[in-house]
Amino acid sequence: MLRGIILILSAEFCFTLSTVLAKLISMKSNIQPIEVTFFRFSIGLIIFTIYPLIKKISLKSRNYKFVIMRGVFNSAAVILFFSALAYTSVSKANLLNMTYPVFVLLIAPFLNKEKTPLSQYLFLILSIIGIFLVMNPNLSAVNKGDIIALFSGVCAGIAVSSLREARKFDETYVV
Repeated sequence: MLRGIILILSAEFCFTLSTVLAKLISMKSNIQPIEVTFFRFSIGLIIFTIYPLIKKISLKSRNYKFVIMRGVFNSAAVILFFSALAYTSVSKANLLNMTYPVFVLLIAPFLNKEKTPLSQYLFLILSIIGIFLVMNPNLSAVNKGDIIALFSGVCAGIAVSSLREARKFDETYVV
């Protein structure tokens, strides 16, 4: 259990570090958020192309629909997230991106055919109020970065729901 906690904390530290570095890079140079996203995915592609080659495993999916949905919406979430960093703070971008569980709860009954207990809708309402307060919406001056980061959370919610469906048909390394 301790190993799991350490791994999760390490992953979150790395995610936060990459976010802060992306923000610093975009502030100090002419590198755009889309370029940061491109290089992030390129490095991942290289790493995860080598693994199946070494292990000699097939990447053929049994259900492409959810694998493609997961890829498209995850890519959109990451692009929107890094784009939001150009207009809002790292903390707000992270916080609004991490609202994806709210959207998973809203999407799951439709995409995953899961029943959502009525009691969870109370938490959903409280979460939406919290999102509203975090965005501190002054209707005369809505922060563009906050809106982009929130859409990143929506896309991430769809990606996570798609991932859940894709895992019913394919192994993790395929998805």
